Amino acid sequence: MKTIRRIVGPNNEDYNISNWNFIWAFDKKRRMYQFLLQNIKEKEEEKTKIILVALAPPELAKLFSQYGKGAIHRTFSLLNDPSTIRFLMVLYAKGKSIAEEEKAITFNKRYLENLRRANLLSRIPNIQGDWFPSYQPRCPICNGFMTELDGYKVGFGKLICPKCGYEKIK
Repeated sequence: MKTIRRIVGPNNEDYNISNWNFIWAFDKKRRMYQFLLQNIKEKEEEKTKIILVALAPPELAKLFSQYGKGAIHRTFSLLNDPSTIRFLMVLYAKGKSIAEEEKAITFNKRYLENLRRANLLSRIPNIQGDWFPSYQPRCPICNGFMTELDGYKVGFGKLICPKCGYEKIK
């Protein structure tokens, strides 16, 4: 993937990736350059400023601290010249960061757990044995549900208990 996927701060905090760029390059002398840049939009002037947040390797950091702006300008002019560069890749933010996707996945995992719990509870009977109470008449002897015998008119039929055989005429 040729995009920035995650920016982690010094205290392991995740940053929004939308304002970041990463430059990775090798010159003809096989020296490596890595720059992490942040774009900041100022509301008052409506301009975008770019801040150099991190760089690598450590020798480059020593060079920049020793020679200051002169070294920075020379390095970026070197990177701007195609005849001196062997490899150059610029990464920018595209889509969501890994941290944002993890939050979405944990939300989906919680939703899935709740759905599984609801399905489990729907299969487990309540204290009386059924989730939805039945209003069928019960047998006075064994407390089982009575069923209506076929061949009688509905509402005027004969009820029988399938467990104990008790019969009742409505």
